[in-house]
Amino acid sequence: MKNIFVGNLSYNVSENAVRSLFEEYGQVDRVSIVTDRETGQQKGFAFVEMSVDAEGDRAIASLSGRELNGLAFAYTLNFFQFLHGTSPIGIIE
Repeated sequence: MKNIFVGNLSYNVSENAVRSLFEEYGQVDRVSIVTDRETGQQKGFAFVEMSVDAEGDRAIASLSGRELNGLAFAYTLNFFQFLHGTSPIGIIE
């Protein structure tokens, strides 16, 4: 299973919009758009789970840098490296 961190999302992107993009490459098991627990405002990132690793890899390779609502996506497989700035935005394996 691939759990893909998707960053740099617009604060008004819908779960369906993210799901639709990834479903072009395979089955999406879950999309979780992260929100602030006090305000409910989206935080600009999400996690997409895909059950087949190869489909997740194709989605990452194909969608990297693609725009949704005017912002280019950032993808990584390692959320903590992304948060701590120890890795460039992109595919991290």
